[in-house]
Amino acid sequence: MTGRTHKTDTKDFLPVSREDMLARGWAWYDILLVTGDAYVDHPSFGAAVIGRLLENAGYRVAVLAQPAWFAIETLRKLQSDRHKLILWTVREGGLLEEALSFCRERGLEFYAVNRDYPEEERDRNNHFSRKLKADVFIDDRNLGGLPDWGTIYEMVTKGLSYEDLTHKYESEYEPEKPKGFLSRLFR
Repeated sequence: MTGRTHKTDTKDFLPVSREDMLARGWAWYDILLVTGDAYVDHPSFGAAVIGRLLENAGYRVAVLAQPAWFAIETLRKLQSDRHKLILWTVREGGLLEEALSFCRERGLEFYAVNRDYPEEERDRNNHFSRKLKADVFIDDRNLGGLPDWGTIYEMVTKGLSYEDLTHKYESEYEPEKPKGFLSRLFR
């Protein structure tokens, strides 16, 4: 850790993404705070207090809020079901290596990283494209948010679309029938 060398304007939120770090001119952080809670920059939230103390001491502090711990378990299960997993990310360099190491330490290896198949090379492929070619694409930044990992597993293994699941859940849902006056009065 470098310590006491990186003063930043504390009116900005602590970085929670690579884009936030780049906006501060950082290629890397000194300390990554991992919290199971949402990151809220307020003194009643522990990660914010610790982060600001470390930042005021001169450290570059980033926050990983609400990590998806079940993601690794679900992806390993999909892999054991013989699905080929491709990691397609904007991460590169040290941040990419950190993410890959995190996954490897938890028993998750990818079929390919930022390419459609392991042997694909940009310099040797006249048709190389950053466009992903996949049967199923799980995007953690999609519009509407990411479904829970159990739902993702069900969608992949049963070949369901999000629309299929919506119809399924709507057909299973039975609204509670309104109760009569006396049953509401004497619960």
